[in-house]
Amino acid sequence: MRAAAEILLVVLLASHASGAIDHYARAAELARSGKYTEALQDVQEAARQDEKNPKVQNLLGVVLSQLGRFKEANQAYSRALALAPAFYPARKNRASNAFFLKDFNFAASEFDALRKLQPNDYVPPLFLGLIAMERADYAGARAHLTRSRKLAPSDGRVLLALVRMHFMLAERAEALQAAGALETQPDMRAAELFELGVVLAGFDANDRATAIFTRLAKQDPASYDAAYNLALVELRSGNVEGALASSGRLVSGWPQAGEVWNLRGRIFARAGRKDDAVSALRKAIAVEPAQPENYLDLSTVLMNAGDSRAAEQMLREGIDHSSAKDRLFVQLGILNKQNRDLSAAKSWYRKALEVNPANEAAYIALAHIHLAENQEAEAISVLEQGSGRVPDSALIAYVYGSLLFETAAGDAKIFERARAALEKSRALNPLFANTYYRLARMQLKSGDPDQAKALFEKAIALNPKNAQAMYQLSLLLARQGDKKRAAELRTAVQQVHAERDSLLQEMASQPAGQSPDAGLKKPGPAAH
Repeated sequence: MRAAAEILLVVLLASHASGAIDHYARAAELARSGKYTEALQDVQEAARQDEKNPKVQNLLGVVLSQLGRFKEANQAYSRALALAPAFYPARKNRASNAFFLKDFNFAASEFDALRKLQPNDYVPPLFLGLIAMERADYAGARAHLTRSRKLAPSDGRVLLALVRMHFMLAERAEALQAAGALETQPDMRAAELFELGVVLAGFDANDRATAIFTRLAKQDPASYDAAYNLALVELRSGNVEGALASSGRLVSGWPQAGEVWNLRGRIFARAGRKDDAVSALRKAIAVEPAQPENYLDLSTVLMNAGDSRAAEQMLREGIDHSSAKDRLFVQLGILNKQNRDLSAAKSWYRKALEVNPANEAAYIALAHIHLAENQEAEAISVLEQGSGRVPDSALIAYVYGSLLFETAAGDAKIFERARAALEKSRALNPLFANTYYRLARMQLKSGDPDQAKALFEKAIALNPKNAQAMYQLSLLLARQGDKKRAAELRTAVQQVHAERDSLLQEMASQPAGQSPDAGLKKPGPAAH
């Protein structure tokens, strides 16, 4: 079958017009160099001149995929397969597209069939591993990715998938080891290095991520994304001086980017330079007056400085200019709560929900107000309503489960409701460390210290600065006789608390329930 397909391709290629061949060859070279926009013109011309050639249609699909035009790419792959049904590359690329379009059932079926057709091709097990991770089947992911790595031990995409898989399994040492193997590849592409930096930053390996984005920024000083991520990761890691220097270069190179001024303002706030933070955030507003984050962040700086009146004025200004008013309403509620006006705070939270019934932060903030007023039943009711209105919110499920757990008081039914809510939160967001911490405490309550230990370890692996998990684990280990590790954890807790004390001016106005890599610039479509 394969030999027949190859003969067919030879015959088709022999019939090419010289013009089509030239356009095809030029497009292939441009694509290999990553110049997909330029390649598109040539491959489209080749397809126009030789529309019956499956190899040209496949290349057209590859280029379109790299440009993020997956549906058009699928059409090109389908044309290639209509011309040559046994053309393996087009079928593999179409399956890859299905993955990026989140059609995991079709992608899994195709890659399973392709794996059997070409057992020595590392791509099918790679994508089967990626699909397994999307389905939270980490044992299955491990099996597929291990197979893929045996077939292609130095492939960047395979190593990237392994890094992510190990992190998600709380195997931090193995994740960093795989990251090191990827970093040292002599032919590593900048896009793969960039994605590795995003993954590392997403799992709080900020020193390693900083080194990667520093390297990328030096390699390509015109790369906005690398420069932005460098400044952001330096801020996250507490390297304020480095972040100030990096953001200074950013505003020099891209002064019309509002998010650059916003980031610089947050860095100034972390450094305790309130006036500079206000100035930078005002510039962000001047550049992007409709962006709610600018008003939210500036109001937070003013609130932290004790200037409630100026903070309220800024939020009201944002309401006049921004379309996302519900988030500004929530911030006004926080401001009123800070000023001990709980009635006004509740009013603002309810107004936010009128505008946007899917605002996670409003449900949680309103529940907190009820708790402050010793109204536990009302708080639980609000969170139940939020769970119904926003069923895919891991954060609401987490807060709801945590509140039920804290108020269960020996009631087995409430305890199980709490467990169900926390398990739902984990299923919706398997990367949220606090969920594992709460589940670990439930296991302690249930008399299963070994399972609790594993869950505490998972929480710490996902967030190495999770002081609560470290403290609880240190107590558990001390009881089990591992006094050395317990002492190490207590020292780590003290370090985290010291760092946290220096972060009081950190922005508190980011959207609730964000992913670990929120804010980072992401890489474009992966290469096929």
